[in-house]
Amino acid sequence: MNIVIPLAGKGTRFKQAGYTEPKVLIDVLGKPMFYWALEGIKDLLDEYRVTFICLDHHLNSTELKKKIYDICPDAIIVSLHEYTHGQTETVLKAEAFFKKDEPLLIFNGDTYQQCSNIRTKLDNSIKGMVFVFESKDDSFSYVDVDNNNNILTIKEKKVISKYATTGLYYFPNTEQFLTIAKENSDLFKGIKQEYYISMVIEKMLNLGTQFESVKVEKCYTFGNPSEIEKFIKKYE
Repeated sequence: MNIVIPLAGKGTRFKQAGYTEPKVLIDVLGKPMFYWALEGIKDLLDEYRVTFICLDHHLNSTELKKKIYDICPDAIIVSLHEYTHGQTETVLKAEAFFKKDEPLLIFNGDTYQQCSNIRTKLDNSIKGMVFVFESKDDSFSYVDVDNNNNILTIKEKKVISKYATTGLYYFPNTEQFLTIAKENSDLFKGIKQEYYISMVIEKMLNLGTQFESVKVEKCYTFGNPSEIEKFIKKYE
């Protein structure tokens, strides 16, 4: 399985709040932010290598590379020289490092989720999977599901149900993801709209690919300073 953690975002809301370090290195209970994403999928880390996609200037000017290797000694680190047009384009930049006949797991670097038996869930599924939690916040993407938790549709930053995505996405076949993602990538060049993973899934759903939703026990997002503060109060 290819496990990918994109860490190449701008972190705009943290910069506006006065933070000077890269968002992924912000301290959350004594750990860099991206540690918590890995904690949520730790059951997979003893078997699969993780590919981190980072900005070159973060790797060269901070301890990001060291901290990644401290947590994942066999990690693959892909360096980008500039910002991309969103998470999908970021993942495409690491295509050369993927085993294309294996599944693909993509997870945000700013989210901590708790989901029991995650390895069993992935091993037993022949469908794509989107991990979800209950929310009403329109800053997330949302899925609409049938009575069997099969996903009918997915929309970015539009509340179409009570199930928001955690940012953990599973694709049974890496090659299929890459093919569909690349077919639409040119549409986002030169415009401000980001190319989200949810947009690839929406396209795949329209083509008949099946995805199921998996509700996690807990989900904490670190999209802004106040969310970190709330997490610290709950977790301590």
